[in-house]
Amino acid sequence: MSNVFVTSDTWFNRPLEDDPNVNVVDNNDHLIINWNEVVKKDDIVYVLGGFGIGDLYHILVRLKGKIHFLRNYFTPDERQFMNELKYCVDKSSDPKLSERIVFENDHIIILNESDVILSYFPLSDWIGKSAGTYCFHGYNGDTSLKEHNISCISNKWDNMPVSITDIQSNIKAFDKVLKQI
Repeated sequence: MSNVFVTSDTWFNRPLEDDPNVNVVDNNDHLIINWNEVVKKDDIVYVLGGFGIGDLYHILVRLKGKIHFLRNYFTPDERQFMNELKYCVDKSSDPKLSERIVFENDHIIILNESDVILSYFPLSDWIGKSAGTYCFHGYNGDTSLKEHNISCISNKWDNMPVSITDIQSNIKAFDKVLKQI
């Protein structure tokens, strides 16, 4: 059975703002190792935005899972990087790569089977929110259980994609404990 993961703002190939002395190649390797530690070959990973800059193909081919990119590009450079990545995937000599890498047409994805909504930005309202549906988002590190927003920024989760099922289980367990208090 496949697990479903989500991540955002991995920013492959980008120098670290909080430590500019960290080598970009070493940081990329660290992110790839962490990703592959939790994601298995048949798992699904949704990348909400901020995947990286520059030549990303050599990184993408090293990552496990079926990877879905939401259509979130905020600068001309980021749009160019993602268009170049899509071109490389489409022209790859590995026919299985284009089956494994999906470039979504939407900015927001609803996963009915997981009862979640995916968006780069935290949403203020959506169908199902009052019934307990959570928004998994990127953009900022703000998580609010009360507002049903869960930040999936990579550095908030030890630079690893986060399992939707694990988060939902933890929220349910937390709610159960709170009701006993």
